[in-house]
Amino acid sequence: MIAAIIFLLNTGSLFGQDFEFESYINSDSEIEGASDLYDYLEELVRESINLNDASLEKLKQSKQFKDLNNKNKDIYFSYALIMLENNKSGPWQLGFYQKSTDKIITFIVDKDEIKMEKEEDIFKKPGMEVKKVDIEKAKIPYTQILKTAEEFQKKQYSKELVSKTIAILQNINEYGNIWNITGITHSFKTLNMKINAENGKIINHNLESLMSLVKK
Repeated sequence: MIAAIIFLLNTGSLFGQDFEFESYINSDSEIEGASDLYDYLEELVRESINLNDASLEKLKQSKQFKDLNNKNKDIYFSYALIMLENNKSGPWQLGFYQKSTDKIITFIVDKDEIKMEKEEDIFKKPGMEVKKVDIEKAKIPYTQILKTAEEFQKKQYSKELVSKTIAILQNINEYGNIWNITGITHSFKTLNMKINAENGKIINHNLESLMSLVKK
């Protein structure tokens, strides 16, 4: 089961046929200078995700983050991801895309440490535009988005019990800036909800067998 989930995460199948896993990396505009990236990150945390002030400050003051800003002027924020299981949240994963190298760098922000993952290639279709999350259109806090998803699941899919949830703040061509919420159920299904990051409305949802996704 775990191997199947990892496979689906890597291929993007877990999030629906219309979703390319790397397409949450965003846009034409570039952030120039470290101070601007710091400001952007602060606004992201203040408006959208529940990363506490201590963790944010730890990230900003980490040598890895400072080096990233000093050496790379064409880098910008691309996604935020968090996983929840048994009512416990994992660390936030914050992705930054570098346009000149077409690679993504991920920071894992844990309570006790900041870890920078190795640069990774982006597997996307030729000509696919890499976009940036528009913070001005990501005003609904993560906690409220999660509550909306949970209430919708209990109302529309009451027979399904979710054991693990994966939440991604991203920007994709078809839907724009969204929270992409995927729940893994006890019945080996995936419940996916795409929620508008600006107004909190659910714009797409589907329930699919995990085994059928593996076969695709």
